[in-house]
Amino acid sequence: MINNLYLLYSAEVGIGIGVTFVWAALNALRIDQQGWLNNLAAVFQIGSTISIVIVLLVVAPTRATAHEVFTSTYNSTGFPFAYVCLIGILSTLFSFSGYEAGAHLSEETRHAGRAGE
Repeated sequence: MINNLYLLYSAEVGIGIGVTFVWAALNALRIDQQGWLNNLAAVFQIGSTISIVIVLLVVAPTRATAHEVFTSTYNSTGFPFAYVCLIGILSTLFSFSGYEAGAHLSEETRHAGRAGE
């Protein structure tokens, strides 16, 4: 395990600003383009998840019990447990900022039926 691995505060802020600009650019795309990117991201996520599971099953020297997998936690962040859990949920919430964001936005415009085509 690598110890003392951290980012400078300015690097963290820079990454946050960069991610914000990427999300803004993605949300500026047309709905069909967002759909294409969403499909590409879904294929990438499914493929990478399957690859990681296969590699872990092949390479892992020991396997944990189901009880250990679903009940143990390790929080070395220094933040409260509840806060870390909420941050962990963010990855599932990111799906709302993808393909459906354009559809929800078009529902709020004038002539929504025409805007959503």
